[in-house]
Amino acid sequence: MPRPPVQAQHAYTVVENAGYERETDLRSFPTYGAAQAFLERQYTNDERDVMSETCLHPAIRLDRADGTSSYEL
Repeated sequence: MPRPPVQAQHAYTVVENAGYERETDLRSFPTYGAAQAFLERQYTNDERDVMSETCLHPAIRLDRADGTSSYEL
């Protein structure tokens, strides 16, 4: 009996310079919690604070199985 096709899963991708020139995908995770934990380990509070001069504008982007993506989680 043939196997049913595997459903593509969505991913949560940690992005640096989100919404800016040189936006860079860093790493994708299967859950939002895993992506958030990585972001908090990887960046200091100042690097995450948009009011800080040292902000690197990290964000988590939802990449859907249908090829669309969104920062609105």
